[in-house]
Amino acid sequence: MNYLESPDSSKFSTMPTLTYLSLFNNSLSSEFPSFILNCPNLTYLDLSQNNLTDPIPGSLVSSLQKIEYLNLTANFFQGSLPINLSKLVALKHLRLGMNSFEGGIPKEIGLISSLQILELYNNSLRGEIPSSIGQLRMRQSLDIQAAGLNSTIPHELGYCTNLTFINLAINSLNGTLPPSLSNLTKIAELGISGNLLSGEISPHLIASWVQLISLQLQNNYFTGKIPQEIGRLTKLQYLYLYN
Repeated sequence: MNYLESPDSSKFSTMPTLTYLSLFNNSLSSEFPSFILNCPNLTYLDLSQNNLTDPIPGSLVSSLQKIEYLNLTANFFQGSLPINLSKLVALKHLRLGMNSFEGGIPKEIGLISSLQILELYNNSLRGEIPSSIGQLRMRQSLDIQAAGLNSTIPHELGYCTNLTFINLAINSLNGTLPPSLSNLTKIAELGISGNLLSGEISPHLIASWVQLISLQLQNNYFTGKIPQEIGRLTKLQYLYLYN
């Protein structure tokens, strides 16, 4: 941890050879540091745990075409998620949790085909989980906890067969668990507590999730019996079914 403050970007020249920049856990404030937009070869950028505000600049996408890791977690960024993030074709990690983004999850996010980790938790996005999220076939981790979502869980999520971690807790998701989630045979941690989900917990789903370590379904409206197939989950360490 340091206590570096926002620099005067006008005093920075272009840094064409810079590929890795980490300024997390400092005292950067105000808008996105504009000098970063003059680093066209950046592949790794971490500005998490600062006090940055305002929307993400639209020029970020055109300026940082090679970015693979983008972490803006725990700031005060606001406004809508830029639709043109979909043009960051090399992006593998997109971490935007704990900000003040709103306006929904753009359907264009499904075009970032190389994306492996998507974190949008603790924002005010609201709206739905777009069906296009099923196009992210390389994705391994999805965290959209506490983002004000109020749709069903799209069946297309079951197309993301590389997922090992899902956290959709503390939203207003409704409806039933899509049968297509049985395709998620690599899932190790599944958290969908604190929603409005209903229906039965399908034995077919449970029987497919043999890699589960943590299953958290509490604080919903599920009915019916606890499937005996839970007994097949020999790796299970955490099972929450209360309320």
